[in-house]
Amino acid sequence: MHLDLPAKRYYRIGEIAKAFDVNASLIRFWDKEFEALKPKKNAKGNRRFTPEDVQNLKLIYNLVKERGYTLEGAKTYLKEQNQDIKIIGVQPTEGSAIPGIRRWPKAYLPSIFQPGRVDETIDMEQDIAEDMMRKLAIQEGIFCGVSSGGNVAAALRLSEQVSNALIVAIICDRGDRYLSTGVFPA
Repeated sequence: MHLDLPAKRYYRIGEIAKAFDVNASLIRFWDKEFEALKPKKNAKGNRRFTPEDVQNLKLIYNLVKERGYTLEGAKTYLKEQNQDIKIIGVQPTEGSAIPGIRRWPKAYLPSIFQPGRVDETIDMEQDIAEDMMRKLAIQEGIFCGVSSGGNVAAALRLSEQVSNALIVAIICDRGDRYLSTGVFPA
């Protein structure tokens, strides 16, 4: 695929979208979905894509738009290309009840789950997940649920064990579902 982009250090999202003939919202979505994309962001939050990002976008575009891969299929392909990417699962410790994440017996694992893709699993305590959920709401303005609190707590725990790593935690639920459960003090 040939892109009509001049050679330079950074490209605005509009330039990228025009070169790929897609909406800028798709580029923003792919930026959130694919760890290979690492645009610089200025104080206003505007993305500046490097030539390396453009090459990764070309690969993603090829996989998703031209070859018909699903997003998960494209992510799997990219992981196969870069063995440094690790997928860490989170599950509640024995006795913990964290809505949204389960400690499934093998017989009950959903058919879509592929254990071979998970490199490591972190056990998360319910009270730590709930504390992090509240901290995210109060300190970061992220109103999420208990499972997301567990994911962020696991990411922070992981950050103490590794160096020079990009760690991504998924905020997979909303906090309004937990208002009546008592996890948010009145």
